[in-house]
Amino acid sequence: MELVYATSNDAKFQIALSALAGTGVQLTRSGIDLPEIQSLDVEQIAVFSSKWASRELDCPVIVTDVGFYIEGLRGFPGPFMKYTNHWFAAEDIVKLMGATENRNACVKECLALCQPNHPPLVFHKEIKGVIVHELAESLDGGSVMDRLFKPEHYSTVLADLCKTDAVPFWSRHSAFHLLKDYLHAHGCLASR
Repeated sequence: MELVYATSNDAKFQIALSALAGTGVQLTRSGIDLPEIQSLDVEQIAVFSSKWASRELDCPVIVTDVGFYIEGLRGFPGPFMKYTNHWFAAEDIVKLMGATENRNACVKECLALCQPNHPPLVFHKEIKGVIVHELAESLDGGSVMDRLFKPEHYSTVLADLCKTDAVPFWSRHSAFHLLKDYLHAHGCLASR
């Protein structure tokens, strides 16, 4: 089975390849510039973009969208991480939260697989965790989310995952596993 993943992000593509390894899916990548609607819902964004890309490329296309939702900030920044990384440092978010007691946060991923002229299949994955109270002084790399977010069952923030651990971490928690299970259950993949 051949599928196109519409992303220009090398790390996202490596995560997808890792999650789909051994399935027989031939995943290729298109760096097509996707239109992105302004919405607080990652599903609306992924669905819109997957429909558009499948029409433009005239083939089945996968689009993912990810949001970072901080409960104590009423869901900010949501799907606007790219802008948040541009305007805010992790230290700014820690200051913005101040003494807020609710430090719960989650990373929400939506994967939409769309064939031309068909409604997309949609899969959701969520990673829960908390926002740290203080940033480790030694951490100056990674995105704002990487420096702030400590996933459940982990003792450290995402930025502490070295490059060799980042792809396996995100792959384990990827919606591509749900897609893989769906394709297998519907006879689209060889038996495991």
